[in-house]
Amino acid sequence: MKLLVVVVFALLTNPAKAEILDEERLAKALTELPQIRLDLDTARQLVSLTTAATADTDLDPVTLLAQMYFESRFVPASTSRLIDGKRQTGPWWSSKPPEGWSGTLYCGISQTVALTWKRCLALREPEAAIEAQVRELSNWMVRAKGDTTKALGGYGCGNAGLTNGCRNYAGRVLRLVRKLRLLVIPMS
Repeated sequence: MKLLVVVVFALLTNPAKAEILDEERLAKALTELPQIRLDLDTARQLVSLTTAATADTDLDPVTLLAQMYFESRFVPASTSRLIDGKRQTGPWWSSKPPEGWSGTLYCGISQTVALTWKRCLALREPEAAIEAQVRELSNWMVRAKGDTTKALGGYGCGNAGLTNGCRNYAGRVLRLVRKLRLLVIPMS
């Protein structure tokens, strides 16, 4: 009886978790997104890692995957930095930091904050990047009092994103989430 109560509570508090994802279809859908050069095996790995990383949270794995698409187009070596208040993005493939770098870097497929170059290099590993993304988005969800749109705005643009929406970053992510869900939720 206790397990049934827990399951019902989980479904009521997080309906996204109630839906059963067809992980294979989701992986295939990721490889077909515009501007993607993602092979099916890598897509399967990302879906599996994201599903596992969100299993004990209220976060939706499809939302995290949509974020990865907008943050890096799934390129593990993606790195961006702030220069004069503007974000400059690019894959820096070397093991040395970008020339003239100082300040905060956003690294990996999830573009999570890395305060050191060593941490940035660690975030090139998908598992580390996804774990950092889960922690960061969870923190934004707390700050946004459970409002996914505001939390995504915060993830994309920091404190200002909580109120200004981060140039519709959250809207773009959530539109892709809806599109992917239509493709990967089995029809009853």
